[in-house]
Amino acid sequence: MRDLSPTFWRWSLVLVVVLAAAVALGGIALPPIEAHEVFVLTAAQGMHEHNDWVVPWFNGEYHLTKPPLSYWLTAFSAWASGGIDHIQPWHGRLPSALAGVGLALLTALSGRKLFDAASGLLAALVLASSVGFFYYTHSARPEMLYAFLCAAAFTAYVYARQMSPGHPAQKISSHLIWLAFGLATLTKGPHLPAIFLVAFAIDCRLRGLNLRQSFTLLQPVSGLILLLAIALPWWWLLQHRLGSSGISGTQLSGSLLTLHILQALSPYYLYRPLQLLLPWLLFLPALACLPWREKTQSGTLPLLSLTVVLCALVLSFGPQKRWYYMMPALMPMCLLLAAGMMEFFRRHSDKWRWSGYLHWLLLLPIAGFIVVGNTALPWSENRFSQHRLALAARDQVAAGRPLIAWEVTPEIYVYYTHSTVAHVGSLAELLALLDKTPGKPYSLLLQTDDIKKLPPALKPRLLQQLRGGEDNPVSLLQIN
Repeated sequence: MRDLSPTFWRWSLVLVVVLAAAVALGGIALPPIEAHEVFVLTAAQGMHEHNDWVVPWFNGEYHLTKPPLSYWLTAFSAWASGGIDHIQPWHGRLPSALAGVGLALLTALSGRKLFDAASGLLAALVLASSVGFFYYTHSARPEMLYAFLCAAAFTAYVYARQMSPGHPAQKISSHLIWLAFGLATLTKGPHLPAIFLVAFAIDCRLRGLNLRQSFTLLQPVSGLILLLAIALPWWWLLQHRLGSSGISGTQLSGSLLTLHILQALSPYYLYRPLQLLLPWLLFLPALACLPWREKTQSGTLPLLSLTVVLCALVLSFGPQKRWYYMMPALMPMCLLLAAGMMEFFRRHSDKWRWSGYLHWLLLLPIAGFIVVGNTALPWSENRFSQHRLALAARDQVAAGRPLIAWEVTPEIYVYYTHSTVAHVGSLAELLALLDKTPGKPYSLLLQTDDIKKLPPALKPRLLQQLRGGEDNPVSLLQIN
């Protein structure tokens, strides 16, 4: 296929950025927060209130699960908008939305470098019209930021591998790999950057580079120094701030980065993350059209497939199965799918004349996401119901009735009440807590079926009820 003219290419990139921004930014303030977003918002809020930008906080305690880059960016977006004293959901989602726009741009650039301009644009449009892109650009969780930074490292490697060995431009691109990996490590940890780095090293070997040439391309010594200079100071400051116990036993110490050999037998990561690509999964068979046995792509197909498969295989050894852990592999997945689609329609262009308008056809789902994203349709009614229950709990706390959560996850209520929520796991714990302040009125969140277990002396009065599912009703009570 004839490559696009420079002018058309530049304007196409502008269109990709505009469309991706419209999908990512449209309606980001609309959906109520979900539990995982709360950790980002409250950690950023706690850092501001404690004037401590090293230790994350949640519900009055240290929150040692994720590195702080998403917290810092959330706080910055709140500060820039003048809302740092009460961080809103959209403050946490804005970094994700901008990272999504950047991811679409990187996808187009990488696709052009690896295949051609038309394939790069198609891959970017597939990405911007995917369920994974829409959902995680509308979430304060760090998944999209992590995906963007890993994609930035991937793009830098793609550019570096096609430059003259030892050229200053190649050295800059090689160090951009490590810069992106350092920031990714400050977002969710070093595990996915390490997998990407292994994929890059194997790609060097598959392309026939010797050890010296691979070192020239990857710059591992100076690159690792750069990564450590970015990521290590925060870990050191955190360890110093926490004292002797430090981060031992927490997720920040790598407690989840353990290998479970039998877990690798599960094919979970080979199929479940594919839902990120919806609605384009119907084109998955088009991958068979790619020239897998030919060496005409300068190692392009091995690099992309190796990155995706390595991520899936290594994650399979982990103790948790979370399909969104594969978000950093979303760009390589879209590039492979777009390349397969392009090859399929090139072969059948004589049968389907409309295949030449494939790029324009992808604008339809993008327009759909833009329209639907500004409504409540994509979000479950439970999120809105839980929001209403949280506002009722906030009113109780404002009226001087502290909130207790009995076997109910307190995350969302911590955010909306702007207070510490006591969490108890049994009736005995609840009564022991109430005995410490006899006669003091409280508000109580609990499963509706547990109301009958409360002693009549507490004088429970039902205020509001949420049904998160047929077997999971939650009620808000006032007790004395």
